[in-house]
Amino acid sequence: MINNFVHNDAPLTSPDKAGIIFFENTLFNRQGRERADLFPLIITGSHWNQEILQNNRFSSRIETVIQGIDPTIFHPAPKSGLFKDRFVIFSEGKLEYRKGQDIVIAAFRIFQKRHPEALEEAYNKLLVFPGFWDAFPSFEYMLIAQLDAFVFRDNLDEWCRKGYAYIGAPWLNGFGANNTLSIQNIRKLLQCSIGKAQKLHERLSKNSIIS
Repeated sequence: MINNFVHNDAPLTSPDKAGIIFFENTLFNRQGRERADLFPLIITGSHWNQEILQNNRFSSRIETVIQGIDPTIFHPAPKSGLFKDRFVIFSEGKLEYRKGQDIVIAAFRIFQKRHPEALEEAYNKLLVFPGFWDAFPSFEYMLIAQLDAFVFRDNLDEWCRKGYAYIGAPWLNGFGANNTLSIQNIRKLLQCSIGKAQKLHERLSKNSIIS
């Protein structure tokens, strides 16, 4: 479920009924509360989400389950050298209170005054940084699958053979795409100049597959 407890009309069923929610704002109307009441147990993805629901006196039992990581992928490793000698703070995803990124920004503002060479590199900026893509010269495609993405069919090779530059969520009304799951052609993305990238974004506002 997302904001105001909006959820899929065909939820997964089990003997124990529970709802899992990640929300970004605190606006809950009557319809949202009625949807929440359908679940005796509500599982949130952050303590901030849990505190908001408890403070708003929702009747369901509310618990938090923090998403984990795969330590074979996310672990200390040798420096890549992408940013030379810059001190980089990486903050993934769009700005959301539930991710504590407001704290990261406030702390970085103080830190950068002491260390002007520091660089706060958000996830979206990283994906348009040419040096990031240059780090994968031996690969043709990159699959980006965040922790909250679901993959129901094993046909990745089939999509890669189509030769598209980008397969993923469209850009809507000037807002960036949700890059939870996407396939990106590394070579074609590196060929994009800033102007071409802007035109690509315009096309993404209408399509989710770009050749």
